[in-house]
Amino acid sequence: MQFSSLLAILPTFVAIALAKPTDVPTKEPIAYYPVNNDDGRISAVEGSPNGLYVIHNNTHAAYHGEADTQTVGKFGRVNSARAAADFTCDPSCNGQQHNAGDIQSAENGLASWFSSGLSWNHQIYYLQNSVYAFGCDYGNGQTTKASDYQASVSCVDSHCGSSQGGWDSIHDWKATYGREFGSFGC
Repeated sequence: MQFSSLLAILPTFVAIALAKPTDVPTKEPIAYYPVNNDDGRISAVEGSPNGLYVIHNNTHAAYHGEADTQTVGKFGRVNSARAAADFTCDPSCNGQQHNAGDIQSAENGLASWFSSGLSWNHQIYYLQNSVYAFGCDYGNGQTTKASDYQASVSCVDSHCGSSQGGWDSIHDWKATYGREFGSFGC
């Protein structure tokens, strides 16, 4: 009798073990969109929606969707860089000016995805209108923390201002994070 009771509840335990949590955002792409790749400068094609993209190959990017608006609200500007010994603030400013609101929306969108534990390699970007908040990987892939990304954003802000394009190269991480307008290059 005990064996038959165990067999009766076994399917319930199997169903629980195989169930996927519904509150964890998916990291699988929603769609693939073509990209323009002109002399190493990446840009979205006309009609591409705002949101996160990870470069898939020379002609397409995997689109993951827009940032969770509940998560985005908690990311503001960070006032100081990460204290880790391997973080270096090595910014470059490109002289282009753009709407600071679009820049912050793009950067907050990318930070939101980084807070989800997304791993990536080569190039990643968050498109907000014509602003590209981006990351470039020169190693074997990245799993970026939102706080590390925000330290890099703060580095660029402190040297370029909050409405100018620029990027921060972190050599020990083999990564660059920045923002550009109309297109970006790694």
